[in-house]
Amino acid sequence: MSVSPLRALRALRAPALAAAAVAVLGVAAAGSSAVAARPSHPVLPTCAGRGVVKPSRFVITCADANESLTGLRWSKWNASEGVAKGTWVVNDCDPNCAGGRFVRSRVTVRVWRLRACPALQREIFTRLIVSTPEADGEPVTLTCPKR
Repeated sequence: MSVSPLRALRALRAPALAAAAVAVLGVAAAGSSAVAARPSHPVLPTCAGRGVVKPSRFVITCADANESLTGLRWSKWNASEGVAKGTWVVNDCDPNCAGGRFVRSRVTVRVWRLRACPALQREIFTRLIVSTPEADGEPVTLTCPKR
């Protein structure tokens, strides 16, 4: 009994498709491991529990947003530090924080000290300092969000 050419092609097609699928999956797996092995840019952890690279805005005090940075322009962002110029917006809390006014100052911002952040699966900058032309501020510690 002879096999029709159409039936022979169908019989060959299934193993060929399976081999192609294995090849494609192998390439995809190799590609994804290559991406995972490559170092990625560090991030700043936000109040919303995300990580951002070179943010133009950043809230420093998450509980009340009484201290934030706006108009950030990053001149440096690498695996050791980031440096930006921008505006520091701070509530003067006079007579109290609810009745205070927001004061703006031109500043330089520096971030440094990388640490692993499992929640974001990235490294985060954990120190931030705001400097005015008159003085450097106190370093702020940034933490990995809890998931």
